[in-house]
Amino acid sequence: MARIFTRKRLFLCVSPILLVAILYASRFKILAGIGDALVIHDRLETSDIIFLLNGDPTVRPYQAAKLFH
Repeated sequence: MARIFTRKRLFLCVSPILLVAILYASRFKILAGIGDALVIHDRLETSDIIFLLNGDPTVRPYQAAKLFH
């Protein structure tokens, strides 16, 4: 009886550690999936204003100019 109790206790202690390890190992796929779910693909329409967010200064101004033209 005592042996079953220790196996159960060992399982209850090791299971959360394994779960955290699996989640940590697959964190990039999980975060990429969440990011993909947040992306909205709308068609481009004419606009009166273009608001340029901060970001890579070597890319964003050129993309804003491309949208403007």
